[in-house]
Amino acid sequence: MQLAIVIFEGFTALDAIGPNQVLAHTPGIDPVIVAEQPGPVLDNRTLTVVAERGLADVPRPDVVVVAGGVPAVHRATEDDPIVRWLAQVAPTTTWMTSVCTGSLLLGAAGLLRGRRATSHWYTLDRLSAFGATPVEDRYVVDGRVITAAGVSAGIDMALDLAARLSDPHMAQMLQLDLEYAPSPPPSTPAPRAAHPPRSPPACARCTTRSWAPRPRRPTGDRGPPVARPVTMVAPRHRGRILLGEVVVNARESNGPQVSGVRCLHCQGTDLVVEEARLPTKWNARTHLIELHVCQGCRFVMPFYVKKSWVTNN
Repeated sequence: MQLAIVIFEGFTALDAIGPNQVLAHTPGIDPVIVAEQPGPVLDNRTLTVVAERGLADVPRPDVVVVAGGVPAVHRATEDDPIVRWLAQVAPTTTWMTSVCTGSLLLGAAGLLRGRRATSHWYTLDRLSAFGATPVEDRYVVDGRVITAAGVSAGIDMALDLAARLSDPHMAQMLQLDLEYAPSPPPSTPAPRAAHPPRSPPACARCTTRSWAPRPRRPTGDRGPPVARPVTMVAPRHRGRILLGEVVVNARESNGPQVSGVRCLHCQGTDLVVEEARLPTKWNARTHLIELHVCQGCRFVMPFYVKKSWVTNN
């Protein structure tokens, strides 16, 4: 039975390695790491995993595990190569599974419509857009589709899947071999308690105007610096997903000052603009690329900004 573990650039390593560690030791399972093209694939930090095969090399897998990661949020569209491949192989598979935000890719492939499903707590609400019913469980089994919550939940899902593919005793032996008995610090709250759900912001291009107009000044009198709320969107999104609303003070001598942006990884607010440059494929006369780096976890978030928002006109 062939097991295809699907990864992509920027994936979360434990999403793939956790299930692989469990299922690779399940009798009768032949695991293979799959990416768009065979070769090394960098995760969201410093780990490189070698994909043995490309999508085209695995036309009929028996079991599919889709890893997650921040890029999965942006890739959850019908024209994405991984999404198209998932929709193509799904009819002949025994199990379609995902870990973390990998469920968004299953949703974009049309595999969660009318099903109960889960995802990372930060993106759980997005499942509704794919016709799924979001469930706040560690993992959810609905028919032949299993979705796991964030990162470490992939091990729980894999142990359940191992019991279904082999037998419960084998799953117990695998759990014992892994010494998998989570006991986190008692002070660690559940994700929903640590970060209560909030309404997602509106899309930058679905609103008529997402920043406040500048107050008029008398001719010849520039007045004091004016801080204006503007919308910043990651360049790959092309306006489809709003990441944060910030305040840019255009009159600061040391460049634009931002506030109000949260790190997508650790939810920290201590972000610094470490680089601003002209994009290579965007209108260089009107846009800049800014790299916002979280000082807590060093997560990097790119944004594009209209020059007119950060210049003194």
